[in-house]
Amino acid sequence: LSHLARGRGLQLPPGESNPRARQLARSWADVATSPGEIVDRALDHFRQGGYAYTLAPPPLVGDPVDGFLFGNRDGYCEHYAGAFTFLMRAAGVPARVVAGYQGGRSNPLGDHLTVRQADAHAWSEVWLGEMEGWRRVDPTAVIAPGRVVFEPSGAVLVEGAGPMGLFAGEGRWLRWGWQAWDYLDGGWNEWVLGFGSVRQRAFFAGLGLESLSPVGMAAGAGGLVLLLLWFYRFFPPGWGSGDPLLRIHRRFRRKLARRGWPAHPWEGPVDYARRLEREAPGLAEPVWRITRLYVALRYGAEPPEGGRKLLAGLVRGL
Repeated sequence: LSHLARGRGLQLPPGESNPRARQLARSWADVATSPGEIVDRALDHFRQGGYAYTLAPPPLVGDPVDGFLFGNRDGYCEHYAGAFTFLMRAAGVPARVVAGYQGGRSNPLGDHLTVRQADAHAWSEVWLGEMEGWRRVDPTAVIAPGRVVFEPSGAVLVEGAGPMGLFAGEGRWLRWGWQAWDYLDGGWNEWVLGFGSVRQRAFFAGLGLESLSPVGMAAGAGGLVLLLLWFYRFFPPGWGSGDPLLRIHRRFRRKLARRGWPAHPWEGPVDYARRLEREAPGLAEPVWRITRLYVALRYGAEPPEGGRKLLAGLVRGL
């Protein structure tokens, strides 16, 4: 450990703040034969000192480390990691606080591990000499499980459990619902929000187009849009409907649209025929013949026999 790093690992607030914590740490250093023994004494202090874990501790006043160690003794990971690191430094053992994540929830639908902000955790590392180096020490882990505080809602707020920890016993369907939502949310983040240049190249490489240039990608995207527009033009929504009468009448409308008389989306068969009678008198007779037969077949109480075949022939002859 360099001189600079050792100095940082032993740095304490200026002055004589938190005097009781300093005195406790020096008492351990006076009788310990190794840094590891000091660590063990500190962990025994937390283990046997009546400390409790809670996400809603009372505020600390005055010297914060002394207030936590000798006052309310209630706190969460930052309290334990900060107080432990202070004690180690005061005892002459280089130490530092490390922040990261602990745990997560496995999602079998996406075969991934979900780690959220609720899984954030803090612990300590202590320097135990050149042979052992930095050792991870988590003082929060030594708190007795029976000291975990129950909130008024009845839920046990355990660090790292995350929001779904509140529903652990609520049934399989709720867990499955969370997994499904988490899977969809992850897919949206990965394939929409995160679909940048690197992922795009990987996607096209999977299609055998890894050498495609940005210009080629743009041209391919434009071609795909044109193909979709063409498909929509000649195969509008519902073109493959299983209703044969509807298919025949759509064919009738497309024929008239190609002649310059497209139907408006809000027009029914009779309204369409009435407009064509006004605007294209030359088409009035065949249009009305087709329209009256279609209405009779679709809405009549007794549709004419063979009417569908006749309707198809009239449309073909239009």
